[in-house]
Amino acid sequence: MTGVAIHNGSNSGDGASTITAEAIAALVSGELIGDAGAAVNGVAPLDRAEASDLSILSSGKYTPMMATTKAGIVLVDPEFRDAPGTPGARIVVEKPLEKLLSLLPRLYPAELPAPGVAPTARIGRGVKLGKRVTIGEYAIVGADSNLGDDVVVGSHCVIGDGVSIGNQSRLWPSVTIYAGAALGARVFAHSGARVGCDGFGYVFRDGAHQKIPHVGRCIIGDDVEIGANTTIDRGSIDDTVVGSGTKIDNLVHIAHNVRIGENCLIMAQVGVAGSVTIGDGAILAGQAGISGHLSIGAGARLAAQAGVFGDIPAGETWSGYPARPHREVDPWAGLDRAAGAAGESEAAVVGDGHAQGSGVPDPQPAEGQPGDPGVTAKTVHIGGTFPFSGPAALYSAICELPEYYPTRTERSIFETHRAEIAEAIGRKTQFVDLGTGDGAKAALWLAWIEPSRYIAVDIAAQSVRAALARARTRPARA
Repeated sequence: MTGVAIHNGSNSGDGASTITAEAIAALVSGELIGDAGAAVNGVAPLDRAEASDLSILSSGKYTPMMATTKAGIVLVDPEFRDAPGTPGARIVVEKPLEKLLSLLPRLYPAELPAPGVAPTARIGRGVKLGKRVTIGEYAIVGADSNLGDDVVVGSHCVIGDGVSIGNQSRLWPSVTIYAGAALGARVFAHSGARVGCDGFGYVFRDGAHQKIPHVGRCIIGDDVEIGANTTIDRGSIDDTVVGSGTKIDNLVHIAHNVRIGENCLIMAQVGVAGSVTIGDGAILAGQAGISGHLSIGAGARLAAQAGVFGDIPAGETWSGYPARPHREVDPWAGLDRAAGAAGESEAAVVGDGHAQGSGVPDPQPAEGQPGDPGVTAKTVHIGGTFPFSGPAALYSAICELPEYYPTRTERSIFETHRAEIAEAIGRKTQFVDLGTGDGAKAALWLAWIEPSRYIAVDIAAQSVRAALARARTRPARA
């Protein structure tokens, strides 16, 4: 390609190559504005980039950084083509982040180790090695294993007997693949990963936990990435299967007989119990926990720390503990429902329920303050910061409404704020937050049952003063 310069060598100290603005514009089919000869050999965000760095501007929130950036070249979304700033060159292109990802392999070409078997490696009988295989120092390859072309086995890896590893796969140092496991093509397993180990299965018999033998396999599809220190158990009498294209983060545990579909994302510290089925394209965010023998539908999404005790339908987003549809646990979703209920039940008012810094001012009634004649109820902030005040208020309500049963999360929050809640109850005062549906329900019950003791205040109320007046004049129930 005439006039396009990609140079070997780098000044960045990390093995990067140097590429010009003209070359980048040609590679991403973008519009070049500025110095075609500007050259970069690294990538950095706008606020930390130097003249030798490539950066991107894809969101309006970063336009102030564009004005002061020192980046040599910036990939710019067409929406921000005229954003103030003086980089050496800007290249206007759709989806600049995607284009940046396509450029990274050119800026940072992969350095694969030279093919060959290290002198300290141990190769078992009957092992079949493909072309250009690399086996690092002190690695062990068990008998009758089969390694495809261009496979890289890092130092101190252990591959059991009868393992199959597909073409262009790579094991980073200290990976263990247990006997009989099968890895597809282009599988990456990072340091410390354990694939095909026994699952956790026991039968209590004769006064002891007797181990259930695990005779199933562990099968990993093509283009799967397995993070550092992740463990994937073999099946007990069935197979454990991870579908092609699935990406698994660090510190994930996948138990025996689990079947994961294609192109799933499983993030750090997720725990999947035995015999779970996960559909194609599902996303499990960090620390989600899935109980055994459940089904997660295709395209379903689990929020971080979700605790799953039942099947999740395809395409739905669930969160919380116990997990339920996300809209039901959204701390703001209860506001509309509760405000309507307040009007229907004549339950005076409603609560400030907003996060600190949300821009919603606290209500400041000019009259009807607690202590005025006729006003026996008053409001207090419990916990102080959203969302704690809602569950805290709920626990105050439990003292009056024993038939209400809280969730485990609410119990935990209550224990954290026990002293504040006890003090508020002792003074017979109550602040009710509508940040959660449960807290709103308790608020309305209290305001209706004990109007002389409890006032709830709603940010949606048109007139806090009128609401307090209603609470002041409404007779207490016997």
